[in-house]
Order: sequence, then structure tokens, then C-alpha cells
Amino acid sequence: MKRYLHVSALVLSVLLLFVTFAGCAGQDKGDKSDVVSEPKPSESKDDETDADELTTSFDKKIEISYFRVDGGQYETTVEEDPCFNFIEEKFNVEIEYMPVAYGDWTEKYKVMISTGTMADIMQINGINSPSEYIPWVKDGVFKALPDDLSKWPMVAELISRYPDQKIDGKWWSIPVSQDIDPSANENEHAIYCRKDYFDKYGLSLPNTVEELMDAAEIIQREEKAQGNSVYAVTAKDTYWYNEIVMPYMKENPMGFLKETEGIYAGKWVPAWLTLKWWKGHEIFRIMYKKGLLDPDFAINTEDQMLDKFAMGSALTISWNGSLSAVESMGKRVAEANPGIDPIKAVTILPNYMSDDGNRYDWEGMNWWAATVFPANISDEKLERILYILDWMATEEGLTFSYRGIEGEHYVKEGDEYVSLLGEKEDGTPLWAKDKYRCAPFRSAIVYGQLTFVNKESPYYPIWEQHFKNKQNTVQMSRNLFYVDTETVLSGIDTATARVDIILKDDPIEDLWKAFVDQMRKDHPLDQYIEELQDFAKSQGK
Repeated sequence: MKRYLHVSALVLSVLLLFVTFAGCAGQDKGDKSDVVSEPKPSESKDDETDADELTTSFDKKIEISYFRVDGGQYETTVEEDPCFNFIEEKFNVEIEYMPVAYGDWTEKYKVMISTGTMADIMQINGINSPSEYIPWVKDGVFKALPDDLSKWPMVAELISRYPDQKIDGKWWSIPVSQDIDPSANENEHAIYCRKDYFDKYGLSLPNTVEELMDAAEIIQREEKAQGNSVYAVTAKDTYWYNEIVMPYMKENPMGFLKETEGIYAGKWVPAWLTLKWWKGHEIFRIMYKKGLLDPDFAINTEDQMLDKFAMGSALTISWNGSLSAVESMGKRVAEANPGIDPIKAVTILPNYMSDDGNRYDWEGMNWWAATVFPANISDEKLERILYILDWMATEEGLTFSYRGIEGEHYVKEGDEYVSLLGEKEDGTPLWAKDKYRCAPFRSAIVYGQLTFVNKESPYYPIWEQHFKNKQNTVQMSRNLFYVDTETVLSGIDTATARVDIILKDDPIEDLWKAFVDQMRKDHPLDQYIEELQDFAKSQGK
């Protein structure tokens, strides 16, 4: 069997589904395999699942095909790749690797699923596209994971974080966890702050949105006297700043919530249909009237938003919190401000505090991918795959996915790892992941960008603050629901609704009621809501 299948670019242009709760994360299309998570010894299940012992029972060689998005550039072919061969030999498998470019990924896996040509391991957008994922599950496209996962304790532990992703009482995918450390398994949104402005005027960093506005008024007044325009916040539409909304909602601003007011009280509805969502966005109206919100917030491109922050015309933005994003931001600030140290100029704030003293964050749903298996895969093959993925999530497997093969690519001297591959141009160690395919199987279960980071990065201190902040947030679940939104809710423009909240003077309750009434007039909204209740009931909600 040919082990390497080249996937050519599709002629069709790809329209990736726009999922607002993961919108900011989806902008960072870099190769995330550069950073993985190094668990604390207590977090590893290596002693429970000894892969070296397990391989002795893998007498039968099994052929496995693996489809995943992969933008990496490697120095070897698959056949010659030492790390790829290491996995094949360790688990006695022959792998047909089917990488696809990010731009072709979504369209390609849709074609494979619709034509019944799924690979044995499929990386898909998964739970972030419930309008596709749930119907596929209901149509029997995927094979459910075994009920008893005791042989694969890391798989069991990681997927147990996502109980709301069960359908009919089963997991139909491995929702790729962001990290082995559960305290790090949170949404990537980060509040970047120009700390240098606060230091310049002797102001404390803000803990609440109100403190941000108070400090911004002082900074804005002083900077205006020097001919500079500085705003508290700039954004690329308001969905980029859910951290400002969450303290007022105290619930997840994305997904589905139980309404507490109005005609849908007591029913599950999209978050944007709740009065609480509308009232939460009123804070933007206040900021806008005070002249603290960048007036171009609704028309900025992402680059314009980032440039305004880098050049100092915005004190805060909300953007990706991955290390690669932090590095990108640090470099952007350095380029825009020669002579300024971005490590001192930029920090990442904790999520803003609510009036109840809590800092809220939405549950860490994977946005990058979910791993699914075709319905016709054999139990024997699925079990072999689960052994591979389970090992990749152990401390030993994670170390391999970053550093490669011990003794060949690195050695360990005490607690320190020493690369045997030399250095990169910037003087940092060259690890196996920079040359070889160490990470593909790890990324099928652990997205891994949070705690096992490249600490040699000059921007690590900024990211480390983000990780520390995230450990002190209250997690809010995002419930996985789907009713035929493509036909029922097509044309509903929540972005315009958000802008109306900010720019209009009407009472929030009046705007909300007018919106709901219009949606009921233009769409079979009541029918949709009732079908949503039926689905929620079927899921035990």
C-alpha cells in the first residue's frame, strides 16, 4: 500500500464556517505543532499505560490511514522520517499518511465523508461545526468510542472534560484537548494590554472594565495634550471582546443558554437571543459614548486592530492567547516602536472581574480539530489507534512529539534536555519537531500549546502570565446543540444587532424585543425553539 498520499489543492475556494466563539482562535493559522505541553510528573499516566510493554502484544501488523491538516515542512520523506518510523515500529503499524493544506482541509474532509472514503483516523473541525457534526453522527458516519476506555486512561481522562459533547450517551470523536493540564484547558482568548502606558502615568492595571475606563480617561486626556489619540479598546467587531461581556452576563456569551426572561423564559435558546446577552453588550455603548471605544471597531480588519494596538492608539485588545500569537504580537510591537522592549511594554490581563468577584471564561472547547473514525473501522484497528494516541498523551509521548528520539535527537542531563541536532539560526536549540514528523499523532489527541512551551522564546514571559491568569477563572460550559440552522436561521445578522446596541440610544429591552419580533416574523423562530427543546430533552438537558 502506498504510505504517502499527496492531497492536491482543490479548485473550489473554501469557505470555512465562521464560528464566533472560536473566531479569534481561527485567525491564527500557524503550525501549532511547534509548541506542546509538558505535563508535571503527577499528571502523567505513563505508569498506568506502559507503551513499551504494550508493544510486545502487537504481533499483527496493521495498516492505518491518517488524514490531517499539515502545513509543516520536513527534511525527509515519510519513508525516511525517523520519528514516523519510530511510531510504526513501536506499535507495529504501517501508516498511509494523508496530509492536506489548511486551505483545502475543510472541503477535503467533507468530500471524503460524503463519498464514504474516510481515512481510519480523520481530523475534522468537529464540534465547532455542529450543523455538520451532529447530522453526521445521527447518520451513522462515525464509530463511537468504546464505552470502556480503561485500557487507554489518557484518552478517557482527556475526553471526560467534555461531557456536553456526548451524543446519545456516547463520544463519537476525541475532542482534541488543548493541554494535559486541566487547569490550562481553556479558551485561547487573551486581553493584551499596553502596560507601558499605565506605568508612564503611575496607574495600576485594571481588574474590572470600569477600572479600565477610569484609567483610559486619564491616559487619553494626557496623550491628547501631546497630539496622540488613544482609546481604551479597539476591536474587529465586538465578538473579539467577549471578555468585556462575560462579567455582566456571568454566562457563556456563545452557544446556547436557558433564557430567564420574556416569551422564551425557561427554554434553551441561542445566547444571542437572550436579554442577558443584549444587556451585557451595553457596556460597549457606555464606552462608545465616553469616547473610549475606537469608533472604527465595527469596520477594522484584523491587521488594523493589531496595528492600532502595536502603535499605541489602543490600550487593550482581545486576541489569540497561544504562544505563537504572543510571539507575533511581540514582534509587531517591537517593529512599531524601535527601542521599546515588548516584554516590558505588553502584558496580558486576567479576565475582567465581575461584581460577584469572579473572573469568567468559557469552557476550553477545541477549535482546531476533533478526531473521528469511520463507522466501518474494525475494533482491532480502532484499539491499535487508541493505544498510539494514548501513548502520545503521556509524558513520554509528549516529550517524543517535541524532542524526538532520546539518544538520537536529544539527551537528558539531570532535569535539562540537550539537543543533539544543533541550533537554529536564532541560537535556540533545534529539536526534532523542527525537522521531523514527531507531532502528527500527538495532535490527534492533545493540541498542546500551553504548558510544554518553548521556554527559549523571548516572549515566553508574556504568555506565561496568560497561563497563570487562566488558572483563576470560572469555567462556563458551552452546550452542544443543533437544529437545522442553515434553513431556519439563515440571514439572522447578530453582528448588526451588536452594532445597534452600541450606536443607538433606544433602551436595550426595546432593541431586544424589536429584534426578537423581527426574527419571529422573518423566520420560523418559534418552531426552531421547540425543536431545540426536543433535542435538549433527548440529551438529558
